[in-house]
Amino acid sequence: MENVYHKRHVRFENLLHLNAAMFDQLVHVADVQSGMRLLDVGAGYGAVTREVLLRHPNEVLECHLLEISRTQLDQAREELEGMATGATLHFYNRSILAHGLPLGTYHRIIAKLVWHEIPQRDQYVLAQVLHRLLAPLGKLVLWQIALSTDLAPFYRKIIRKKDELAGFQELASNRYFPCESELASHIRQAGFGDLDRRVTLPYHFDSNTRLEADFGGDEFLLAQWNDFIRQEASQLTEAQLQQLRYSDTGDSIHMLWCWGLYVAPKA
Repeated sequence: MENVYHKRHVRFENLLHLNAAMFDQLVHVADVQSGMRLLDVGAGYGAVTREVLLRHPNEVLECHLLEISRTQLDQAREELEGMATGATLHFYNRSILAHGLPLGTYHRIIAKLVWHEIPQRDQYVLAQVLHRLLAPLGKLVLWQIALSTDLAPFYRKIIRKKDELAGFQELASNRYFPCESELASHIRQAGFGDLDRRVTLPYHFDSNTRLEADFGGDEFLLAQWNDFIRQEASQLTEAQLQQLRYSDTGDSIHMLWCWGLYVAPKA
């Protein structure tokens, strides 16, 4: 059964201030070529596959979209219909941990903002599953927040609080944002080559963007979240606050984090 979060109709490009230049970088890093079989993990409404197809409109590609939310996957089917002039599309409504997909056949696996949706206890298992799915010489491409060990606890706390206030209890319990060193360790232990952060992208955090998307327009919930962020931010050093470019306008709190576009080859 889908939870409330899975049934949302939210454009994450707007919510997270993503733009075409960022997707240009992603597709470039993925190095997609004609004849490849691609797996879009946690595909949502098909944003990654859409951006690949826009940049490779006539390439012969086989794109598999894997998404646990039926609502979002149905949206992907609708939005991608008619785009795949040279590609074939396949849709799978299931978890990556119970995938049922053909092993050792994917030339590229792209997982955008997915890793942290898997509980901490299963993140090494996730790395193993992705390694088994890749073809020899295949590459795993990740778009993930790049967290340092000192700031990761702060980020985890404020996102968990947001999910609790929004009523996303499953997410509050299960989400775990690994720091970059944890991510690299899982990747290496699963048999990949070294995790390489090819590109660093800005992540402009603005708490007010969650007012409609997560809090349903409830300004009191947003105010509670802002108060919690302020409380947790008061425990950071001045150097950390400057690093995050932390600012508080009263109605919204702004910070600058960063995403990494990572590549890990199948060793």
